[in-house]
Amino acid sequence: MDKVTVSVHGYYKAFKRYTNYSYKRIQRVKVKSNTAQNKEKRVQYLQRFLPCHLAESRAECEIVFIDEAGFNLDK
Repeated sequence: MDKVTVSVHGYYKAFKRYTNYSYKRIQRVKVKSNTAQNKEKRVQYLQRFLPCHLAESRAECEIVFIDEAGFNLDK
């Protein structure tokens, strides 16, 4: 009988294709991102923009979010 070997990448591709699962790397969350000061800033943001979000839910306006990752500044 012949011995069959599969690379880790080949196994991952087959696993993802036939199970619709993928694996993600675990990342540590920096402690300073969850300080009391940063949590308070998040609360202040929500309080400031809550009227905008409520207006959007009533179809009075539309909020558009732009992710800066799609911009190429090298040109």
